[in-house]
Amino acid sequence: MIFRNATSSQPKCRVNRLNKRLAGRSKFPGKRPAFTLLEMILTLSLAVILTALVGGALSFYGNNMETRDQEVRRVQLATAIMKMIGDDLKATLIIEEFDASALASALASTGMDAASGGGEGEAESTESGSALLDIDEDSMGTGEEVSDDLATEAVMLQRPGLMGNQYQIMFDISRTPRLEDFQQVAQDVSEGLMDIPSDLKTVTYYVQQEGTTGVQDPLTQISEGLSIGSPNSGGLVRRAVDRLVTRYAMDSGNVTGLNMTGDLLAPEVLQIQFAYWDGFMWQIEWNSDEMGELPMAVQVRLTLGKRGVDSTVVDPTSSDQVRVFQQIVRLPMGRLVEEDEFEDDGMSGVGL
Repeated sequence: MIFRNATSSQPKCRVNRLNKRLAGRSKFPGKRPAFTLLEMILTLSLAVILTALVGGALSFYGNNMETRDQEVRRVQLATAIMKMIGDDLKATLIIEEFDASALASALASTGMDAASGGGEGEAESTESGSALLDIDEDSMGTGEEVSDDLATEAVMLQRPGLMGNQYQIMFDISRTPRLEDFQQVAQDVSEGLMDIPSDLKTVTYYVQQEGTTGVQDPLTQISEGLSIGSPNSGGLVRRAVDRLVTRYAMDSGNVTGLNMTGDLLAPEVLQIQFAYWDGFMWQIEWNSDEMGELPMAVQVRLTLGKRGVDSTVVDPTSSDQVRVFQQIVRLPMGRLVEEDEFEDDGMSGVGL
């Protein structure tokens, strides 16, 4: 009986304890812990700062990658242009006047009569030899001075060679025509002269000023009215036309058509400069008709700006806006110019 009462009292004790706990609690529970206003402001400030730092890092990375991409493209463009100019200069040729002195000496050594045989033979051989390469000098300039503008003026060498100043160069190259040169298509007269396949080309390099009438940018022909570039945009121009076609255009007064002939290689090119090594010093002008030889080497300086930037507002001295590339090309047919010839031409004072 005593054991039964003890066991029955245990549930009652548990109920009483539970009731006491419920009675001790208030009707409204206590306030739960939360963020204060200061903590909210600090949290939002840190979030804004962190977002700004992440955005700045991404923007810096994007700008840095874009700058490097433009720099790599500019270097690749300059490398391609320098390679093209170097290949053309290495193919430059010069045709010297036939020298009959060796033939006259050989005839004189055979014991022929100097008055009748030797003298007449020397005169005839000299005349016949020089007549092979004689050019009518009345229709061409005398070539005593290098023209300031080789691109727009009717100036041409009397014999294949090289003529150039500080900013323009014109030379004759000998190269076997390629297969596509024989596949001529109809060309509009407004696009320049019609070239013919030939192994003797006259190549001219110069920088066309923006807004002038000349070689058109090929991108404007496919833009269909889009503002990709102006029809008369500036840049580096390469003109490679047959020597006889070039001479005929100059003789007939079709200099305008000749100026519209060529390829606009790179609108990014702001300036190109040339210097000519004669074996002693750098010259800013060269004329193979006067010097009698090709220069031993040609120095090419190329100034490139950013694409799409107006060349009139670009500062050439700013390293951020422009890049200058330099190359020296050795001419295989170039020879050392004798000092007496150099002094006779009166060009000893134009060395760099």
